[in-house]
Amino acid sequence: MQPQVKYIVLRQAIIILSFVLSINSFAYGSGRILGETQNLSNKQAITDNKNDLYIRASQPLMRQQNAIHSKISLLRRDYEFIFFYSSNCQHCRIFDPVLKLYSDNYGIPVKAFMVGGKASQSFPNSIIVAQEIVNQFFGRGAKISIPTLFILNKNNFHAYPVSSGALTYLELTTRMGELTTRILQNEKNS
Repeated sequence: MQPQVKYIVLRQAIIILSFVLSINSFAYGSGRILGETQNLSNKQAITDNKNDLYIRASQPLMRQQNAIHSKISLLRRDYEFIFFYSSNCQHCRIFDPVLKLYSDNYGIPVKAFMVGGKASQSFPNSIIVAQEIVNQFFGRGAKISIPTLFILNKNNFHAYPVSSGALTYLELTTRMGELTTRILQNEKNS
C-alpha cells in the first residue's frame, strides 16, 4: 500500500473512531464527546476526574445529532443506497468500508454495482453494472464517475444523488442529514 493511501485510510479510521466514541458516549449517557469545547477553558476541556481526554458537549449539539440520526433512520424501510465503484479505484477502496459501516449503523441496505475489477470485501454480492443501469442513473451516453452513491426509493424508483467521490463517515452523515430533509419533502409533495 502506498504511503499516501495508508495516511488517508488511517485518517478515515481516526475520524470514524472519534465519531463512534462520540455516539457511544451519548448512548451511555455521559453527555461528552471528543472535539467540543463550548464555553470551556483549555484546561477544563481536557481535564476529567479519571484523567480521560473527554470534552463535554452542549445539550443543543446532542439534540442536533439525535435529530439527524432519527431523520436518516426514517429512510431504512423504503430506501436503499446504489453504489457504483471499481476495485481498481483508490478512492472507491477508501469509501467502501465507510459506506458499509454507515449502512450497518443506519440500516439502509446497499446495492453495489462494479464498473470494473472484482467484488469488494464490504460488498461481496456486487453486480457487474449493465449499460441500462448506467443510463438510468447517469443519463444516456454519460460518462460514469466512481465512486458514486445514490439513494433510491424502492417503491417509486426516485433516485437522489448523494455523492461523487469518497466521503468520510462524518461527511456522509452530514450530507445524508441535509439530503433526507429534501427527500422527505419531495416524497411528501409527489
